[in-house]
Amino acid sequence: MATELIPDDYAATLEELKRQVHAARLRVQRAANTELLRLWWNIGQTIRTLKSRPRGATRFSPGWLPICEPSSPR
Repeated sequence: MATELIPDDYAATLEELKRQVHAARLRVQRAANTELLRLWWNIGQTIRTLKSRPRGATRFSPGWLPICEPSSPR
């Protein structure tokens, strides 16, 4: 009686929905990982720049900090 309420293509539809959810989660994970990679790369570049500054240069000036993308390493 309860099986009469379930359409014939229920299993296939459920599998397709699961596939779509899985694919969406992977896309979100990749986007988040890409952004985190850019963040850590910029942090590394900032540290490298700070280490290369002359010892006496202690004053902060926004113009000296590079904002670089991983696709354009120095």
